[in-house]
Amino acid sequence: MLARFLPCPSASPDDLWSAIAGLSAGQLHTIIDIASASPEPTTDLDAFRRRVLGVFGNVAGFAPAPLPESVLRELWEKYRA
Repeated sequence: MLARFLPCPSASPDDLWSAIAGLSAGQLHTIIDIASASPEPTTDLDAFRRRVLGVFGNVAGFAPAPLPESVLRELWEKYRA
């Protein structure tokens, strides 16, 4: 599912976070909640940040990069909606 949103392997980390920011709320819940050992939704921003980095932080073909605060907030708002 995520593969159709991801750019080519030579893309920058910013491209990765932009693609992830383009996920719908439903897609985000599916990926974040299923990937977690805890079946409960994330209820605070810091825990959400850790979960997002744990799920998307090591995508093949992308250098590790910090999650931009603007993208985190956009994902957080979608996730909570």
